[in-house]
Amino acid sequence: HTPQEEWDGKTVMQMVEQGKKEEVERWLQEREYISFMNAERLECPVTVDFNTIRRKFGLPLSPFVTLGEKRQTRLLEKQRTDEMEQYEQYDMPLEWMDSFFGKDIAEFFIEKTRGKSEA
Repeated sequence: HTPQEEWDGKTVMQMVEQGKKEEVERWLQEREYISFMNAERLECPVTVDFNTIRRKFGLPLSPFVTLGEKRQTRLLEKQRTDEMEQYEQYDMPLEWMDSFFGKDIAEFFIEKTRGKSEA
Protein backbone atom coordinates (compact mmCIF):
# COMPACT_ATOMS: atom_id res chain seq x y z
CA HIS A 1 0.00 0.00 0.00
CA THR A 2 1.11 3.52 -0.73
CA PRO A 3 2.21 5.76 2.16
CA GLN A 4 0.07 8.91 2.40
CA GLU A 5 1.60 12.32 3.12
CA GLU A 6 -1.41 13.48 5.13
CA TRP A 7 -0.83 10.54 7.51
CA ASP A 8 2.90 11.23 7.93
CA GLY A 9 3.81 8.49 5.47
CA LYS A 10 1.57 5.82 6.98
CA THR A 11 -0.38 3.42 4.78
CA VAL A 12 -4.09 2.61 4.97
CA MET A 13 -3.20 -0.67 6.67
CA GLN A 14 -1.04 1.05 9.29
CA MET A 15 -3.79 3.56 10.04
CA VAL A 16 -6.37 0.79 10.51
CA GLU A 17 -3.95 -1.19 12.70
CA GLN A 18 -3.55 1.94 14.87
CA GLY A 19 -7.33 2.09 15.33
CA LYS A 20 -7.87 5.07 13.03
CA LYS A 21 -10.68 3.57 10.96
CA GLU A 22 -12.69 6.82 11.03
CA GLU A 23 -9.84 8.71 9.36
CA VAL A 24 -9.46 5.95 6.77
CA GLU A 25 -13.24 6.00 6.19
CA ARG A 26 -13.20 9.77 5.58
CA TRP A 27 -10.17 9.47 3.29
CA LEU A 28 -11.84 6.71 1.26
CA GLN A 29 -15.12 8.66 1.01
CA GLU A 30 -13.31 11.67 -0.45
CA ARG A 31 -11.60 9.54 -3.09
CA GLU A 32 -14.77 7.58 -3.85
CA TYR A 33 -16.75 10.73 -4.46
CA ILE A 34 -14.08 12.20 -6.75
CA SER A 35 -13.86 8.90 -8.65
CA PHE A 36 -17.65 8.76 -8.99
CA MET A 37 -17.90 12.37 -10.25
CA ASN A 38 -15.09 11.79 -12.76
CA ALA A 39 -16.77 8.62 -13.99
CA GLU A 40 -20.05 10.50 -14.51
CA ARG A 41 -18.39 13.47 -16.20
CA LEU A 42 -16.36 11.23 -18.52
CA GLU A 43 -19.29 8.83 -19.04
CA CYS A 44 -17.17 5.93 -17.86
CA PRO A 45 -19.26 2.82 -17.12
CA VAL A 46 -17.03 1.56 -14.29
CA THR A 47 -15.72 3.22 -11.14
CA VAL A 48 -12.66 2.39 -9.07
CA ASP A 49 -13.33 -0.57 -6.75
CA PHE A 50 -12.91 0.81 -3.23
CA ASN A 51 -14.99 -2.02 -1.77
CA THR A 52 -12.13 -4.51 -1.99
CA ILE A 53 -10.08 -2.46 0.48
CA ARG A 54 -13.19 -1.76 2.56
CA ARG A 55 -13.89 -5.49 2.89
CA LYS A 56 -10.29 -6.15 3.87
CA PHE A 57 -10.48 -3.69 6.77
CA GLY A 58 -14.06 -4.36 7.86
CA LEU A 59 -15.43 -1.01 6.68
CA PRO A 60 -18.95 -0.55 5.27
CA LEU A 61 -19.23 -0.90 1.49
CA SER A 62 -19.29 2.23 -0.66
CA PRO A 63 -22.42 3.31 -2.54
CA PHE A 64 -20.13 4.92 -5.15
CA VAL A 65 -18.74 1.62 -6.48
CA THR A 66 -20.47 0.26 -9.58
CA LEU A 67 -22.05 -3.18 -9.00
CA GLY A 68 -21.81 -2.66 -5.22
CA GLU A 69 -21.49 -5.95 -3.32
CA LYS A 70 -21.30 -7.99 -6.52
CA ARG A 71 -18.15 -6.20 -7.66
CA GLN A 72 -15.13 -8.48 -7.82
CA THR A 73 -11.69 -7.09 -8.54
CA ARG A 74 -8.57 -9.07 -9.26
CA LEU A 75 -5.04 -8.32 -10.34
CA LEU A 76 -3.96 -9.48 -13.74
CA GLU A 77 -0.35 -10.38 -14.37
CA LYS A 78 0.98 -8.88 -17.58
CA GLN A 79 3.80 -10.14 -19.70
CA ARG A 80 6.15 -7.68 -21.33
CA THR A 81 5.74 -7.35 -25.05
CA ASP A 82 7.54 -5.39 -27.75
CA GLU A 83 4.47 -3.17 -27.98
CA MET A 84 4.69 -2.34 -24.27
CA GLU A 85 8.35 -1.46 -24.59
CA GLN A 86 7.55 0.86 -27.50
CA TYR A 87 5.02 2.76 -25.38
CA GLU A 88 7.43 2.90 -22.43
CA GLN A 89 10.07 4.57 -24.58
CA TYR A 90 7.56 7.41 -25.14
CA ASP A 91 6.81 7.60 -21.38
CA MET A 92 3.26 6.33 -21.89
CA PRO A 93 1.73 4.86 -18.73
CA LEU A 94 1.19 1.16 -19.41
CA GLU A 95 -2.20 1.37 -17.66
CA TRP A 96 -3.41 3.39 -20.64
CA MET A 97 -3.11 0.36 -22.88
CA ASP A 98 -5.99 -1.34 -21.05
CA SER A 99 -8.27 1.68 -21.06
CA PHE A 100 -10.74 2.50 -23.80
CA PHE A 101 -8.66 5.48 -24.94
CA GLY A 102 -5.16 4.17 -24.36
CA LYS A 103 -4.00 2.91 -27.71
CA ASP A 104 -5.58 5.84 -29.58
CA ILE A 105 -3.76 8.43 -27.47
CA ALA A 106 -0.49 6.50 -27.58
CA GLU A 107 -0.65 6.07 -31.37
CA PHE A 108 -1.49 9.78 -31.81
CA PHE A 109 1.45 10.79 -29.59
CA ILE A 110 3.84 8.44 -31.36
CA GLU A 111 2.71 9.67 -34.78
CA LYS A 112 3.14 13.34 -33.79
CA THR A 113 6.56 12.85 -32.18
CA ARG A 114 8.11 10.38 -34.61
CA GLY A 115 11.37 11.79 -35.90
CA LYS A 116 11.45 14.73 -33.48
CA SER A 117 14.64 15.19 -31.51
CA GLU A 118 14.74 15.73 -27.75
CA ALA A 119 14.78 19.39 -26.78
